[in-house]
Amino acid sequence: MNKLSARTITGLFRSQQEEQPTCVASWDKILGPMNWDVIRSLYSSPGLTPRDWASHFKLVLHRAFFVRRINRDAPNPRCRCCGRELESLAHFASCSVIGKVWRKFDLLHRNSHTKDKTYRLFAVANGGLLPRGQADLHIITWKFILISLTRRDLYGEPFNPIKIWAGALEQIRPQRARNRVQGEARSKL
Repeated sequence: MNKLSARTITGLFRSQQEEQPTCVASWDKILGPMNWDVIRSLYSSPGLTPRDWASHFKLVLHRAFFVRRINRDAPNPRCRCCGRELESLAHFASCSVIGKVWRKFDLLHRNSHTKDKTYRLFAVANGGLLPRGQADLHIITWKFILISLTRRDLYGEPFNPIKIWAGALEQIRPQRARNRVQGEARSKL
């Protein structure tokens, strides 16, 4: 007992009071039970900044993206890209128009999980996170998908997979260079 810190004791008491975020139960209901420790690790990459992952964390994981299905002012509740199904975050993972972005991602990384919603939404395949570089690109790709979806409704801009890829690759390139330089500096110490 003498070796327990105040932090550890506080953590023990706090853990009895904590509840899981509602998004955990919601996503488990929508997609089936998921490995939340793996999904949490998506947001702790040294290759990403909070500006990179915050939109995914808030709008996808916590289901805060204002989809047409719940927007009373939307012209209709159907998907703003394909117009075929009721718009939802789960639908975005299987939307044929947004799927064009993921087909390029799959070709780039030779992934075979193209239809799996957990893969498309959270970069999880075979129970684990994609390799770190792929997972980072996945999160940044979602950032640009969300921007494009928003611009589609606000300004009528068409959903353009090429533009999404250009933005994602442009953003990840400087991060890769920065990480490589940091790694080289550490190796010289």
